[in-house]
Amino acid sequence: MQKPAWLSKEKAASREQWWKRAQWAMDLTQSGVESKKALGLAVLTYLGTSEPRRGG
Repeated sequence: MQKPAWLSKEKAASREQWWKRAQWAMDLTQSGVESKKALGLAVLTYLGTSEPRRGG
């Protein structure tokens, strides 16, 4: 059974947002400010458990 087109678009948008957040967090980890590094690592840890990363 084929999925509705809107569902595919929704998933694609979700993956795109996940990747934008991941890039932002990776940029933070390169900061010279320890609190920014910690935030970046925390966000990456969270994103590692989120749906788009798992392909869901």
